[in-house]
Amino acid sequence: DPDERIGGKQVPHNPLINAGAIMSCSLVKPGLPQADRFDYVMGIWAKLCGDKMPGFGNSTYLSEAATADRNFCLGYLMKENNAFPEDVRDAEELNKALNFYFMCCSIELDCAAMSVVAGTLANGGVCPVTSKRIFSPKTVRDALSLMCSCGMYDYSGEFAFSMGFPAKSGVGGAILIVIPNVMGIC
Repeated sequence: DPDERIGGKQVPHNPLINAGAIMSCSLVKPGLPQADRFDYVMGIWAKLCGDKMPGFGNSTYLSEAATADRNFCLGYLMKENNAFPEDVRDAEELNKALNFYFMCCSIELDCAAMSVVAGTLANGGVCPVTSKRIFSPKTVRDALSLMCSCGMYDYSGEFAFSMGFPAKSGVGGAILIVIPNVMGIC
């Protein structure tokens, strides 16, 4: 549900759940063609995991698109509240925004690459493999706070209480765990 007003618009705040992830995807390079936007996202993932190019799961993409009723509902609710950027104003543009979200949901990394992503977050946004800064410390701080509070969905509170580490589970079965200033685990 949209839960926060930013710039006079009611927008979802949490990018780790569907509504916030859909909104986040709509904000990625909105002026570019879809293919260029996706290439940009894939490039960021490649940098996060030490210049290893991620894969794309076509079967995941097709499954996401085929079972998208809830996501379309969320999209229409956000569109009704004028939450999207200016370029998402009609059903066709909403469909493109959701399609981009489904594409981003279908990015695949192996366990080794995901552990480097976790290590990049643990290292304050600097990839431990390439020594390149990918994210600012503020971005990492905010991401880790969200991971700690809601990265494990219904189990988030218990995980935070029992384990105390920022973590993010994925539909593929992986769990990305960050121990700040120490290491990343997948």
